[in-house]
Amino acid sequence: MDILQPHNPPGLPDPDDANSAYAGLLEARERGKARFLGITDHRLRVAVSAVESGLFDTVQFPLSALSSPQELRFVELCQAHDVGVIAMKALCGGLIRNIPAAFAFLPPVRPRGAHLGHPASKRAGAVPGPGGRPAGAGREDAGRHRGRAGGAGRRVLSRL
Repeated sequence: MDILQPHNPPGLPDPDDANSAYAGLLEARERGKARFLGITDHRLRVAVSAVESGLFDTVQFPLSALSSPQELRFVELCQAHDVGVIAMKALCGGLIRNIPAAFAFLPPVRPRGAHLGHPASKRAGAVPGPGGRPAGAGREDAGRHRGRAGGAGRRVLSRL
């Protein structure tokens, strides 16, 4: 397995707690069952803390064309700490239908080699999945959030 990542935990783990779920993740990596440890979270505060903690190789966080400047700076923080970024909800729950444009908001990055065995991409977060499409593309519920974007969101969406 490439990555083991708890989803949306209540907080960061105590790395010194031998009975914690994190200790189990470390054991899995030490036994060769996982190559990397990551975390997923919807809260910027927790995602930033995860990066700064040094406990994780990757962080999966909601990033899209509708992300705030503060959320986009999160990508730079991850790059500075050599933590992989996995863009969650890149298609905004189906609001964005132009899949090639889904990652266009991210600044170009210099290829550094992909930590997970994928070829280095030209844009942060654009890790190809099956068929060369971004991983997870097309799997979000396209109808669930349709029509919920506010004024600025509608302007962005009208360009996509």
